[in-house]
Amino acid sequence: MEVVRHLQKPLKAFVHSVMDSELGERFLRQPASRNHHHSEPGGLFWHSYEVVQMVIPTAQRYLSSVEAQVTIVGAFFHDIGKCARTGGFVHHDALTLEVLAPHLAKLEEEWPIAANLLRSIWTRSTGYQGQFPAFPGTILVQAADQFSTALD
Repeated sequence: MEVVRHLQKPLKAFVHSVMDSELGERFLRQPASRNHHHSEPGGLFWHSYEVVQMVIPTAQRYLSSVEAQVTIVGAFFHDIGKCARTGGFVHHDALTLEVLAPHLAKLEEEWPIAANLLRSIWTRSTGYQGQFPAFPGTILVQAADQFSTALD
């Protein structure tokens, strides 16, 4: 993916770490859903890639370079919890941090703020008042995810 080349070294290493793992292999083969959007094999990857393409222009225009990079990576892996094998008993959003935990731990050693911003995106965490996410990239990823889903 062209975007990876422009990431700062710790984020680039994070993406490669995930993609070079068994989790990354499943991410490339898995459908995004069973009966709805991007339901073909590899649909999860293509949906995620589409979300990234939607996020890039806005993130690069309105966020700092670091925030844009984190938002792009967050968009790419926003649904990776779907790769967990739970038999449908646990929602994929709740599993994203779990399946990415070893990779996030390494990123946190090198760049704690990036790891925490990614956690914010994937948990859709809100600010202290609970009205809006603490990080604007979270809203951007959510909107692009919903738009991509609606298109398919």
